[in-house]
Amino acid sequence: MKKKLFLHFLLFLGVFLLLWFLFSRIDYRRSLRIDDRMEKIEEVLGKWSLRFFLHEYQQIEHEEVDEYLGELLSKLQASDNADHKEVEIYVLRSHEVNAFALPGNRIIFLSGLFDFAESPEEVAGVLAHELAHLQRGHVMQKLVKEIGVATLFTLISGTYNMEALRAIAQVITSTAYDRSLEREADTYAIAYLMEAGIDPQAFLAFLTRIGEEKDRFPRELRWISTHPHPEDRVRELQRLIDEADDTDFAPLSRERWERFRAIVDRIS
Repeated sequence: MKKKLFLHFLLFLGVFLLLWFLFSRIDYRRSLRIDDRMEKIEEVLGKWSLRFFLHEYQQIEHEEVDEYLGELLSKLQASDNADHKEVEIYVLRSHEVNAFALPGNRIIFLSGLFDFAESPEEVAGVLAHELAHLQRGHVMQKLVKEIGVATLFTLISGTYNMEALRAIAQVITSTAYDRSLEREADTYAIAYLMEAGIDPQAFLAFLTRIGEEKDRFPRELRWISTHPHPEDRVRELQRLIDEADDTDFAPLSRERWERFRAIVDRIS
C-alpha cells in the first residue's frame, strides 16, 4: 500500500514538474499582447490627462521658456543611462510648488516651483527626478497599482470622461510612489545630473529647503508631500553622491536663469 502511494506521489510530482516546465516556456505577455495593451492605455491616458491639466490650468507658452527647459532636458538625456525618447515639457500657471510626470512621456511644471527654486541646478534636479520616473515606467506602475489595469482599460475604451480623468490626475499629482520607485528615481536622477556635469548638491539643497518650509506653506509645497521625508532622502542622496566618481561640475548660466524666471514671473 505504501509503495503504491509512493508511486502515485512520484507520478503526480512528475506531471506537476512537466506542466510547470511547459507553462514556463509560454510568453504570456506576448500571447496575451499585454505590452501592446499597456502601450495603448498609456498613449490614450497621456493625451487625456494632458487635456485635463490644460483645462484646469493656463499654460505658459513662450519660446524662450520652452527652449530653456528643452536645453536642460537635452543635457540630462545625453547621459548613457537615459532613454532618448522624445519628452514634452509643459509649464502651467500656479502658485503651487509642484512637478509631475504624465503617461506618454510628458512632464508638467507648475510655475510656483520656479519661484521657489534658487538656481537652475535645482530645477535640473527636479527635472532629472521626474525624467527618471518616466524612463523607468513608474507612472504607469503607480496608476495600475492605485486604479487597476482593468479599470484603466475600461476608461480608455469609452469616451472622454472628465470625472475619471480628475481621479487619475489626483493619483498622478497627490499620491506618493512606492519607496522603492522613489529610491530608483533618485538613483537615476543623480546619475543623469552627474553625467551631465550638473552639480547634484543643488538638488539636495532644494529638498532640504522645501522640507524646512513645508509647514509654513502646506498647500503650495505639494511636491514634497508626494515624496519620502526630505531628511531621509537627502541622507540617501548624499550617500549616492559620495559613492560616485568625482566629477567636474560646470555651473549653469545665472544670466539665462534669471531671464527665464523673469519671463515666467511676467507671464504668470
